[in-house]
Amino acid sequence: MKLYRRLQKLICLALIIFIIAYPGIRETFSTPIKGGWSSPGYLLEVFDIHQFLVASGLLGTVGDDIKIVPVLGTGDGKLQLLIEELSGMINYEIIKANDPSSVIEILTKILGKNAISLLLYNRSLSLNEKNFIMILYAAISSGDIVPYPFTSIGDLEGLIELLEARNVNLKTFFVYGINQTLLSSRFNLKVKPADYLLNNTLNNSSERFVVVYPGDRYSLLTPFYAIMSRRTLLPVEDLEALKTTLKNYNPRSIVVVASFETLKNILKVEDVYRVVIQHDEDMYLDCPVGILTAIDISSLSLLMARSLLYNELLKSLPRNSLLIFIGDSITLSMKIDRALRYREFKVTRLTGYRKGNLTYFNVQAGLQEKNLLVYLNLHGNPLGMAPTTTGPFIISYAQLPPTLPPSIVITLSCETVDLYENYVRSVFQSVAIQFVSRGAIAYIGAMRLEFSGEEAGTGYPDLIVQMLLDGYTFGETVRIVNNLHIAGIKGGKPWQKAYTVLLGDPDLRLATPSEKYELKEITPGKTYEIKFTDYRISLVLKLPLPRNDIAKISFNDPSIRGLRYIERSGEKQTLVLIITKIISSQVGDFEPDTTIIVNIYYKQSLFIWYLIIILVITLVACIIFFYKKK
Repeated sequence: MKLYRRLQKLICLALIIFIIAYPGIRETFSTPIKGGWSSPGYLLEVFDIHQFLVASGLLGTVGDDIKIVPVLGTGDGKLQLLIEELSGMINYEIIKANDPSSVIEILTKILGKNAISLLLYNRSLSLNEKNFIMILYAAISSGDIVPYPFTSIGDLEGLIELLEARNVNLKTFFVYGINQTLLSSRFNLKVKPADYLLNNTLNNSSERFVVVYPGDRYSLLTPFYAIMSRRTLLPVEDLEALKTTLKNYNPRSIVVVASFETLKNILKVEDVYRVVIQHDEDMYLDCPVGILTAIDISSLSLLMARSLLYNELLKSLPRNSLLIFIGDSITLSMKIDRALRYREFKVTRLTGYRKGNLTYFNVQAGLQEKNLLVYLNLHGNPLGMAPTTTGPFIISYAQLPPTLPPSIVITLSCETVDLYENYVRSVFQSVAIQFVSRGAIAYIGAMRLEFSGEEAGTGYPDLIVQMLLDGYTFGETVRIVNNLHIAGIKGGKPWQKAYTVLLGDPDLRLATPSEKYELKEITPGKTYEIKFTDYRISLVLKLPLPRNDIAKISFNDPSIRGLRYIERSGEKQTLVLIITKIISSQVGDFEPDTTIIVNIYYKQSLFIWYLIIILVITLVACIIFFYKKK
C-alpha cells in the first residue's frame, strides 16, 4: 500500500513538472488546437514586415485545402484569442519564426516546396512605392517567388545552404535596388531585374478591388491580402487616379486599405464615395465599399487574418448577440431584438429603460462575451458613447476591453466614424478604429448626427440587422443604407448624404444568403404578390422596371411602410424597395404565409396630357363655333 502511494506521488510530481515545462516546449515548437477537421491550419506569427513579406511569397497560391495565415506579432493576447475562437473547428497551430530564413525553412517544409526563386530587395530603400508594391503583387501571385530582404552575401550564402539541405532548388534571383553584377559573379544562377515581374503581373479578371495609397504605412500588407482574398490590387496616388482606373472596370466591391493619416488627408471616405457614385450615370453607390484600417500594422494584420478566417470563426462562435441602448429607443431596439430571436439568436440586453442595467461594468463585461452581433444605440461622438448627451462615456477609445471577439458592431450613435473633427488628432482617439483593432470583425457607424423615433432610426439599424441575417454582405448592406440616405435627404451632393461607413471587409457575410419569401409578378412591372415563409421585421426587394417615372407605390396593408430608390445601369433600371411595418410592436411583424400586394403606379406621359389639352381646346372651339352659328 505504501509503495502504491509513493508511485501515486511520483506520478503527480511528474505531471506537475510536465505542466510547468510545457509552455517552454510549446514556445519552441507550436501550440496545437484540437479540432474535428482533418486538414491542418497554421497561424504563422512573424515579428516584422520583412518576415511577413517572405511568408506572403510562399503562400500566394496555397489552395483552400490548407489554411496558412501570417500575422504580425502583437504581444498583447490578441493572437491567442483568435486561436481560442478557432478551437474546435480546425486543427490550428501557432508557428513562430524569428528571422526571414526561418520563415522559408518552416513554410517550404509544410508546403512541400522543391523549387523557389527569390525577389531580393534592398531593405534600406523606401519600399512603400507603387512600383515595388506591384512587383510584390506579381511575385506573391506566382506562389514561388519569395520576397527576401538582402543584407549581405554571407547571409544569402547561408540561406542557399539551408535550402540545399532541405532539397529545395533555387532557380532565379530577381533584384530590386541591388547590384546585379555582384550577384552574377558570386552565384551560378539567373539574375534578373525585379521590373521583369511587372511584365508577368497576374492577369486578374476579378472586379473586386483592394485600393491603397502607395505611400501609406500599411501598403506592404496589401499584395498578400489582395491575392488571398482573390481581388485585384489597385495602388493609386490620388482620387483622380482611382477615378481614371475604375473607368475600365465594373467594380463589384472595393476595399480601401488605409492608415488614419491617409483617411484624413488623401483617401477621404466622402471622396471615395464620390468617385464610386460618379462611376456611372445615376446618383447612387453602385458597389460596396469597406475600409480596412487599425491603430497599428500588427492590429491590421490580425484584422486581415480574422477576415480571411471569418467563415471558420462563424462555425465556432455561438449565436449570441448583445443590444446596448438608451431608454428612449426601447421600441426600435425591441424590434431588432425580435429579428434576432426569429433566427434563434440568444439576445442579451443592456438598457437604460426605467431602472435598467446599463452600467459601465455591465457594458465592459458584455463586450467581451462571444457575440456574433453587437448593437449600440447611445449618444456618441468620434471618441466614445454615453447614455446621456453630457456623459460620462461608458464606451470610449480608452475604455474598451483590450481584446474583443469577432463581432460585427452596428451603431445608431452620432458621428462615431467621423474622423474629420478637428479634435480627433490621433488614430488612438477613434472609438470605431479601436473596436476593429481590438478584435471586432467590422464596425458600421455614422459620420454625422443620428436620430431615432418610435420604430425607426435615421441609420436604419433594424434594416441592417435584417439584411445581415438574410445573408447580404456587410458592404451590400451599407451600400443600400447609404442609397436610402441619398434618396431621402434633401439638399447637398449625393456623396455628402452617404454618411454610413463600414470599417471591415465588404464581402464578408454573417449568414448564408437565402430568400425567405415567394415573389409572383401579377402584372409585369406593375403588380407583385409577396408571400412570406418566415418571421421577419423587413424585406429588401429588387424589381426590374420598364421605366423610372414612378408616381407612387401602394400596399394592400395600410400598416406597411415602404422606402425606395431606382438604380440605373445603362438601359437597365431596378427598383430597390424596402418594406417594413410602421408600428410592428402593435400590429406584429411579417409572418409565414402572410401575403401582401405591391402596386406600382407610373406618371402619365406628357403626350397624354398634351392630347387631353388638345381635345379640350378642340371641344371648346366646337362649342363656341356652334353657339355662334345659332
